[in-house]
Amino acid sequence: MSAEGDFHELAHHVRDLLECGAACLFLGCPEAELRHPLLDMFLPGIESYVGFYGSVEVAALLKNECVRALCDSAVQSGEVCSRGDVPLSIDDRPVQSIAAAPLERPAGILGIFLLTDARAHAFGAGEQRLLESYRGMVAQSLEKDIRILSKASSVLLPGASHNGPVPSIMLPVQLTPRQQELDRLKSEFISMVSHELRTPLTAIKGYAGLLQAYSVAEETHSPKNKVAMTQALQQQYLDIIMEQTNHLEVLASDLLDISRIHADRLVLRFVQVNIEQLCQQVAELMQHRVDQEQPGRYYIRCMLEPGLPPAWADADRVQQVLTNLLENAIKYSLAGGLIEIQVYVRHSVQAQNGSSHPLKEAIQDEETEDRPEATLPHGPQIMYVIVRDQGIGISPDQQARLFQPFSRVEHPATSHIPGAGLGLYITRKLVEAMGGTITLQSDEEEGTSVTFTLPVA
Repeated sequence: MSAEGDFHELAHHVRDLLECGAACLFLGCPEAELRHPLLDMFLPGIESYVGFYGSVEVAALLKNECVRALCDSAVQSGEVCSRGDVPLSIDDRPVQSIAAAPLERPAGILGIFLLTDARAHAFGAGEQRLLESYRGMVAQSLEKDIRILSKASSVLLPGASHNGPVPSIMLPVQLTPRQQELDRLKSEFISMVSHELRTPLTAIKGYAGLLQAYSVAEETHSPKNKVAMTQALQQQYLDIIMEQTNHLEVLASDLLDISRIHADRLVLRFVQVNIEQLCQQVAELMQHRVDQEQPGRYYIRCMLEPGLPPAWADADRVQQVLTNLLENAIKYSLAGGLIEIQVYVRHSVQAQNGSSHPLKEAIQDEETEDRPEATLPHGPQIMYVIVRDQGIGISPDQQARLFQPFSRVEHPATSHIPGAGLGLYITRKLVEAMGGTITLQSDEEEGTSVTFTLPVA
C-alpha cells in the first residue's frame, strides 16, 4: 500500500475505533515554532493544513471559524480538544460534536485529526482518553511515512547543479521474477501483519486503560477525581476488549496455518466425518453468534441430502473451512438475509482418458437429473458442500484472485471490514490437502456461492 493509502487507513481506523460519524487527517501545522522539521522538507513553504485524508466532507469544516479555533487550541495545548454543542452541518447533515487531536512527536507536530459526529457530546471523557492513547501511535507511523516520502522526493531536477563531488551510485541487484514475487509477498506480509495487529492492540490498550482509569478514580474516593462508571459502560468496554482479543487469536491461528502450509508441515487427521452433524453444529453456532450481535438479521439454513454417507477428511479442518465461509457470507451480506449450507453426493464421471471430473451437470441441469443413472459412467463418489449468500457479490475481475494470499473483496461498502485476506487462501489449501477442490460463483449485488468437495469415505 502507498503512503497516501496508509494515511487514509489511519483516518478510517480512528473513525472505527471511536465509532464516530467521520474522521479526517490533515498534514501540516500553522505554528512555525511547533511544526515538525520534516514538514518543511516534504511540504516546503506550507504554513497551514494541507493534504486531507479520510472523509472529504470533514475537510470543508476547516473554513469554519469555530473549527479552526478548536484546532488551534489543540495544537497550542498539545492535547485532545472537543466540543459537543456546535451548530454545524456537512452536506445538509447536522454535526453537533467535533474533536481535534494533534499528532505530535518529540521533534514537533505533523498534523491533526479532526472528528465529527451527529450526536451531541459524542466525544466524552472516555472517547478522549481512547483518542489520546491512539494518537501517539499514529504520529509515530506518520513520521515514518513522511520521512520515507521526503527521501523519495529529494531528487535533483533536470538542469540542477551539484555542489561538491557527484555522489557514487550503487546499482541495484537484479532479481529474478521469482525473487521479485517473493520479495513483494514478504513486504505485503509484513505490512499486513503490522496493520492487522495495530488496530486490535490499540483498542485493547485503550479500553483497558479506560477501565483502569475509572477504577483508580473510584478507589481514590475523591470528589474531584470521581468518574461515573455504569455497569452497562463497563460491560461495553469488556465486550470490545474480548472481541478484539478474539480477532488477534484468529489472526495468530491464520499466521500459524500459513507457516505450516509453506513449510509443508500441515498435519491432517483423516477420519470418517459425519457431515450432517458437523454442518448443523456449525450453523447453530454461527446463528447464535449473529443473533447476539444483530437479532433477526440473518437466517442460516442447512439443506442436506437425505442419507449422506460420511466424508473422508479431517473433521477440525472441515469445521474451520465451513466457519470461514460462513463468516465471509455474513460479513459481505450487509443487508442480512438467508445464508444456506447445501450438501449432496454425486458420482464423478470417468473421462475417456481415465481421469475424472465432477459431474456438475447432474446438479445444475434439471434434464440431467431425469437421465437414467445406468447411462452415466460412474466414478468415485464426491461430496459437494455449498455455502450460498445473498450479499453484495464479487465482480468478475476480483474472483480470479480471491483464493490468493492477501486478496480481499474491494467494495466501497466493505472498506470498514477488518481482515488480512488470508482466509480464502488457507481454505483453498486445506480443501486441496484433503483431496478436494473449491470454486466460486458470484454476480454483483446478487450474492455468492462457494463450493468445495470432499472424498466420500
